[in-house]
Amino acid sequence: MRSRLVVLIIPVLFINSYSQSILLHTHDAKVWTQEQTINGELNGFFNSEGTLLLNGSPIPFSVSSSDSSFSVELIVGEGENEIYIQVDDNGNPVNSDTIHYTLGYELKPDPYAYAEVDGNNVTLHGTILSNPSGSSLNYEWQADVNNPENVSLSGINDTLSTFSLTPSSPIGEYYFNLYVYTSDGDTVKARTFVTNYADSIVPFHIKNDYASWIDTAVIYEISPYNFVVNGNFNDVTNKIDDIARLGINTIWIQPVMKTHGGGQGYDIIDYFGIRNDYGNSQDLHNLVQTAKSYGIKVIFDFVPNHSSKYHPYAQNSITYGEDSHYYNFYQRTFDSAAYSQYYNLDPDGFIYYFWEELINLNFNNPEVQKWITEALKFWLVNFDIDGYRFDAVWGVNARNPEFMKNARLALKRIKPEFLMLAEDKATWPS
Repeated sequence: MRSRLVVLIIPVLFINSYSQSILLHTHDAKVWTQEQTINGELNGFFNSEGTLLLNGSPIPFSVSSSDSSFSVELIVGEGENEIYIQVDDNGNPVNSDTIHYTLGYELKPDPYAYAEVDGNNVTLHGTILSNPSGSSLNYEWQADVNNPENVSLSGINDTLSTFSLTPSSPIGEYYFNLYVYTSDGDTVKARTFVTNYADSIVPFHIKNDYASWIDTAVIYEISPYNFVVNGNFNDVTNKIDDIARLGINTIWIQPVMKTHGGGQGYDIIDYFGIRNDYGNSQDLHNLVQTAKSYGIKVIFDFVPNHSSKYHPYAQNSITYGEDSHYYNFYQRTFDSAAYSQYYNLDPDGFIYYFWEELINLNFNNPEVQKWITEALKFWLVNFDIDGYRFDAVWGVNARNPEFMKNARLALKRIKPEFLMLAEDKATWPS
C-alpha cells in the first residue's frame, strides 16, 4: 500500500507546484527600437502589482484586476538584455521564464552636416540629431582630398568650421566630412558639399539637391549569377576592364544579400548577410574597389518592400503567431492604398502582391522602419557604395510614403552624393 500511496501523491504535488505561473506573450528576439513593451498575464493566482527585472534593475507595474493581464514599457540597452517578471504569491515569489531582447544596432550619435554661404565665405555646420548613449563627443572637420583644390579650414575641432574660396578657385564640388568621436570609442561621419560655379558658391540642400555625377551616369545592370555561367563577385571583378571600355561609369549589381532561392535574389532572408554562392566580404570589397579604381561607381540593388517568407522573422511569426515579436513586422490587413487591388492573402496570414512567398513588410511599424534603415546604412558604410536601386519601392511608397523620404535623408547625411534609383512611377510627386 505504501508504493500505491506514493503514486497517488506525486501527481497532486506536481499540479500544486506549477498551478501558479506567469505567461509572457513574447519570445527571445532581436529588436530594432529601444522602446519595448512586454505583455503577459498571471495564471492561477493574483496580485495587483509585479516587478519586471531588466538586466537586474526593477521596473514595477500594475496588474489588471479584470483579467490578470499586464503590460510593461521598458527601454532596452545595447547588446543583449535579460528580462523576466516576478510577482509575489502570498509571500512566495513566482518568476516567469527569462527572455532575451538583443538590440540590433549600436547606440551611436546621428550627426548632420550642412553649409551656409555668404559671398565667397562658407560656414560648415555640424549638429547632432540624436545621441542615444549619452556619450560625450569630440569633432573634427576634414576637407575631401579629391576636392578641386585644397582649402584651409578654421575651427576644425568645433561644430562650426569656416573657409573661403577665391575668384580663381576651380569650379566644381567641394566635399567636407565631419567626424564625430564618442567617449565610448565609436566614430561616425556626416558629409556635405558646396558647388563653386563661375559666379557663385551654392551649398547642398539635402531635401532637394543631388550631385552632378548623377546627370551623366551610364548605368549597367549586372546579375552576377548569370553574368557568366554560375557567376560570382570575382567573375564580375575580372570583367571590370571590359565594362569600362564600353563607356560605362556606373554598375548596378542585383541583390548581394542572402537569398532563399538564389537566381536574381529578390527573396531576401538576411538584410545584413552576403550571399554565400557569390563569395565573401573580401570578394565584394575587391569588386567595389576595383570598379572605383576605373572611375566606375557602384550601386547595389535593395529590396525594401518585402522579404522572403523564409526570412527568420517570418518563420518565427509562423511558429509563434501573435506571440512572435515579429508578427507585426509584416502586413496583415488589407487597406485602400494604391495598388491594394493587387493584394493577395497567403495561408499564414501574410499579404503579398504578385509574388507568392515575397511577403510585404509593415512600414507602419517603427521597428521595421529602423531595421530597414540600419540595413541601408550598413552597406553604404561598410562597402562605400554610391547608391541603391530600390526594387518594388512603389509598394512601400504606396503604404507609407514618408518612410523613403526619411531613409533618403539618413543616407544623404552620410553621403550626400548618393544615388537613389526608384522602381516607381515618375509621374507621382512623392
